Parts: sequence; C-alpha cells; structure tokens
Amino acid sequence: MIDHLEQNNFKTIDLTSIHVSNPGVYDTNLDSFLDYIHRKGWNYNEKPHFVTNKNLLKSVAASKTNLIYACRMKGVTFMIIGGTNTPVSLGLGPVFEHIMTEKSNDEIEIKGQQFHVKEVTPSEFIGQIDAVTKDEGDNIRHFELKLFENTKSGDEVFWDKDFWKNSGCIFYWQAFFGNCESLIFGFRIGKHRWNRIDPYHLYKITEMNVQDMPKKAAVKLENETWTVEDGEKNLLSLLTLVNKFVTSDKDCFVFEKNEIYSSGWIAKRDKKKIVSKFQSVIREKLCTVTHPSKFQ
Repeated sequence: MIDHLEQNNFKTIDLTSIHVSNPGVYDTNLDSFLDYIHRKGWNYNEKPHFVTNKNLLKSVAASKTNLIYACRMKGVTFMIIGGTNTPVSLGLGPVFEHIMTEKSNDEIEIKGQQFHVKEVTPSEFIGQIDAVTKDEGDNIRHFELKLFENTKSGDEVFWDKDFWKNSGCIFYWQAFFGNCESLIFGFRIGKHRWNRIDPYHLYKITEMNVQDMPKKAAVKLENETWTVEDGEKNLLSLLTLVNKFVTSDKDCFVFEKNEIYSSGWIAKRDKKKIVSKFQSVIREKLCTVTHPSKFQ
C-alpha cells in the first residue's frame, strides 16, 4: 500500500475538503456482530466460549479499561466494555480512512470476535479492519490506519518515549486482534501552516511492522516497557474470572478494577440491571421466535 503511494508521487491532501460522517458510538452492544451471527452462525460451526469485540480485547490486554460487562446466553458468554455509550468525535481520522480505502464486495464488516479459550490463533480474530488489500494470488493483508497531527518538532515526536508508553501498546494489540501485518500512520498539519504546508493537509504516510513494535518499545522504554506476555496475562486474568462467575444463562456480572492499571478484577452481580439490558439485546437479536437465527 505504501509502496503504491510513493511510486505515484503522493501529494498533500486537504482533509477538510472531503466530507465523511462521524461513525459516532463504537458498536457498544455488539449489534452488528450479533446480526452477523444471526445470519451466518458460529465460525467453523462450533460454539465459542466467549463473544466480544476487538475494542475490549485490546483495552484489556493494554490495561486501558477498568469496567467490563458480562452475561451468558445459550452456553456462550458475551462481554463488552462498560460505560461506552457516549458519542466520540474522531476528528479527521475517518477522512484518512476514506482516502486510504476503496469499498468493494470484499469489504470486511464483521465488528466482533468469537473465540475459544484453548484455541486462540490469529486466524480466528476476524474483526473490523480499517483496510484490506488482496494480491494477484488472492492473499489478503489487513491494516490498521492511524492519523496524527504534527507538532512544531515535526512527526519524529511520535516515535519517542511518550508514544510507546501511551499509545504503542494498545496500537499493537489492536493490530494483533485484527490479524494485521502493518499499521499505516498518516501525518497531518494542524490549524496553522507549517513547513510551507497548508493547515489540515495530509503530508506524510508511513508503515510500521506490527511484529517489530514490542522490540521498538523495549528500546525506548527500557525498564518501563510493556510486553506481549503482560498483555496475555491481563487477558487470561479477566477471562479466567469471568469463566468462574458467569456460569448460567441467568448470570449478569460487572467486573471492575479500582485502578485502571491494577491487575486485580472484582466480580459483582448486576444489581443495577445495566448488564441485563445488554442481555436483552442479545436475546432480541438471536433468540426471538419471530426472528429465528442460526444461534443454537
């Protein structure tokens, strides 16, 4: 993708000249993924242990959330991040994605994850992907796209210690759970003209190999670095606790941490009926008689 742009003498683009609607709230209740399960059934025709989305998986692995909702339906545990119903402004990010992608019949629209505790492989993490390419042999590559605003120091600041500490970890896990080989970074100008480039113009695109990210983080962060093993432990800790408490179809639980970077989760019954609303969405999407599905 990047080679193609460089070969065609990529020029700056005014991002404000292109209108793309803000997607708004992330798929908080797994609505689109539940619709997919309703139509297609389970991957490999095998019922998974858990169903969730990439947003939850990356956030738990990177210790970026401290509130999870979980419930059970027909022997499957469904999980979402709690308290995420507030619309989020994504700025010019959707415009960058629009520029970098072409819609086709091959577009992947599955926005969730279904997987097995003992059989987790990259090929099972088919989720919402920013960009997909296909070569002559029909081999598909996945990409995540990120847009940054430059600073007075230029874009080199994005590869410093703060980047690897605050963003590098969650970007890595987001790409991992999307089975992505690369992250594509775009750089834009802010509201003031810089280095003879007009405001809000996309002026540079670069690519980063996902497998190299933990090593790059270790070099920059030294003793403060995050590791793949840490992320795996974070996920296993939560999934083990959820598996212990959410055991029947009537179970609705809230899992909390006192501090976002703490390793200890606390399980609480859903006394406020917040998770029950999520369970109702699942029941409506997958279990109603008037809308029969392949959810068995």
